[in-house]
Amino acid sequence: MAKRRKNLSAGDDVSWQSHGHRVEGSVTRKVDERTEVAGRKVDASKEEPQYEVRSDKTGRKAVHRPESLKRKKGEGGRLMSEVGTRLAAFSQGPTGKGSGESPLSCTQP
Repeated sequence: MAKRRKNLSAGDDVSWQSHGHRVEGSVTRKVDERTEVAGRKVDASKEEPQYEVRSDKTGRKAVHRPESLKRKKGEGGRLMSEVGTRLAAFSQGPTGKGSGESPLSCTQP
């Protein structure tokens, strides 16, 4: 049976095991060539990419194979949740009570 590929991208919220503990963070980039990342040599390729991740708790970077990363359910990634938060704040208006209009609607002067 063929391995299923995880399509991860920058901003995706993920978790992984590190020294017996579950760590949460986000993908910062896809690594698809042999290089040095986070102080370690990474033997990645286009056929077998790895992902650089940043821990939410410590801010430290690490590199992991896709099979060791677990996408956090119910979240579309850090970028989309930030967009949703800003959109909600914008729709509240300056009084915080909401204008009743879509923040994407256009009004003529």
